[in-house]
Amino acid sequence: MAVLIERVSLVITRRSISALYPGGWNRFQFDVAEHCWCSDEDLVSISFTDTKQLFAFWDDCDDTVSHAGPRGDPYRLEVHPVDHLSGPLLPCKFLVFQVLRLDASPALVSVASFKTPRNRVRHVTRIALSELAAPRGWQFEQSASEAGQQIRRGWNSLPPGH
Repeated sequence: MAVLIERVSLVITRRSISALYPGGWNRFQFDVAEHCWCSDEDLVSISFTDTKQLFAFWDDCDDTVSHAGPRGDPYRLEVHPVDHLSGPLLPCKFLVFQVLRLDASPALVSVASFKTPRNRVRHVTRIALSELAAPRGWQFEQSASEAGQQIRRGWNSLPPGH
């Protein structure tokens, strides 16, 4: 399965939420209820309209998970910022970013999948809606994914060198 990436999203591993977030997975769901978010069995994607909101939320998460490990090293959630047009904003070892066709339509969606040494992510060109974790009530029409597709079309029509 894969999680939907729209606008600029913060992707967090569920294992780090369960292990480090005070109150675990249940409390985290309560705390992010007001945000546009989705999750599969491995990843959570929380969408923000801009990077300022994303980094403010990330700072809040860091403040929430502020206890030290056995050697005094701070525990950190496995968190990564991802842009739906350009992909991961920093190098990341735990996710694979792809732009895929949604079902049999020409609609394009950006997704992130969890990557481990044992389960190499297959590089595919399409994803079924049933295989995509998306926020409740999400539809492609009127979404940031649809707007992103319009932007990508514009990039493809630019003259060479621009």
